[in-house]
Amino acid sequence: MNLKKLYCCIAVKQWTKNEHKAFLVGLQTAGRGKWKDISRNYVKTKTSTQVASHAQKFFLRRRSLDKTKRQSVFDMMLDYEDSETPSPSPSRKPSPSNSI
Repeated sequence: MNLKKLYCCIAVKQWTKNEHKAFLVGLQTAGRGKWKDISRNYVKTKTSTQVASHAQKFFLRRRSLDKTKRQSVFDMMLDYEDSETPSPSPSRKPSPSNSI
């Protein structure tokens, strides 16, 4: 099965705060440009292409000096006292399906 074809048909959803926090942890741990590692180990709900796109928008927004923009998930930074920071898991496990 071609995964690229599978992802092209999935509806695009906005990033949640938890996904962005996981992205920030992955960015800090894995480093810039390691989008496949971040999507595999930190933001499992997004593909590496989606993580790369999110990173591009994140860095553009951080570079922007215009503070008149509306609030966005890109404005959120990693808070080290946050106890709910996700940690990487060693492998991806399929979630159990709720079949009848």
